[in-house]
Amino acid sequence: MSKIYLTLIGLAVLLSEVSVASGRFDGVTKPISDLDLSVSVDGVVHQLFVSEGQHVKKGEPLLRLDDRLQAFEARLRKQILNDKARYESSKYNRDIVESLLKSARELQKSTGSVSNEEVMRLDMQFNTVAGEVRAMEQAKKREKLEYDAAQAELERHTLVSPIDGIVTEVLLDVGEWAQSGEVVIKVVDPSSCFLEVNIEERQVRHLQELDAVPVFVSAGDRTLEKSGKVVFVSPVADQASGLVRVKLRFENLERDVWPGMPASIEFGLDETDMDAAMGEFYEPTTSSSNR
Repeated sequence: MSKIYLTLIGLAVLLSEVSVASGRFDGVTKPISDLDLSVSVDGVVHQLFVSEGQHVKKGEPLLRLDDRLQAFEARLRKQILNDKARYESSKYNRDIVESLLKSARELQKSTGSVSNEEVMRLDMQFNTVAGEVRAMEQAKKREKLEYDAAQAELERHTLVSPIDGIVTEVLLDVGEWAQSGEVVIKVVDPSSCFLEVNIEERQVRHLQELDAVPVFVSAGDRTLEKSGKVVFVSPVADQASGLVRVKLRFENLERDVWPGMPASIEFGLDETDMDAAMGEFYEPTTSSSNR
């Protein structure tokens, strides 16, 4: 009787552990990216390139503010940068004076027909012209930086999409004032989704061991099954409920799941694991009866 009693106690413990490691947990699906986009400068909306529901690529322009002044400044800086007439003329003069100085030094050394004063004069002239060339080279570097700054300021007036996705909302129209930091366009990428669920800490330990977790999405009158993968387990539990936030990711390339749909996961011991576990308790009872 004692062995049977101990077996029953062990069975009760096993069933308790099975119930802990099993269960259904509900949550809401979310897209991998759901962005609220804003402009970085204030200005009047000059042109809209997209509309709601339109698919966009990463880097594609969405909206442009009035940038005529910035475009003029960028063109002006580019023209100044490309103007190299004085620079090329100074380089030409430097090369001529350098050649004359080299010839004068060779003649002075070989024949002595050139005075030392003439060599010194050419040397001073070469240093002066060479200094002008170096100054112009530095000026061209500054002009390049000024052009880059003007071009960057111009580009700030165009809002581009940072992801491949779908435009879900356009909050401004042409002619309206856009303020930096305020949302003007929303873009979402539903090609991959997350499911967030809150699970007890002891159940999370079992969930982390699973390679893939079926995600059941409620889509109207039908249920869609997706293969989810645990991508995040919060390192802390909620102080009030003791639950741990878990995120599972699943692909949605067919776009049959609309983010925001409710979904759930279920996990637990399969029949093989259950039979193996239950066999540990039936075996002692069977062997004792055979004796």
